Amino acid sequence: MNDEGIQKSAVLLLSLGEDGASEVFKHLAPREVQKLGVAMSQLKNITRDNVDKVLDEFRSRAEEKTTLGMD
Repeated sequence: MNDEGIQKSAVLLLSLGEDGASEVFKHLAPREVQKLGVAMSQLKNITRDNVDKVLDEFRSRAEEKTTLGMD
């Protein structure tokens, strides 16, 4: 995963909250958890617009891959 992907993942995980993020971390390799943890700790001054863009992109990509949440 490139740096931009790691940053977006960190924003997404922070938006999930502690419990949601810990559930995701259970499915990752230790090195992935470390990279994301560092990225999450370095995020500063995240705008609501930035969070919304990351969440919108995640939702769009998830809808391409699955029918979860679809009517």
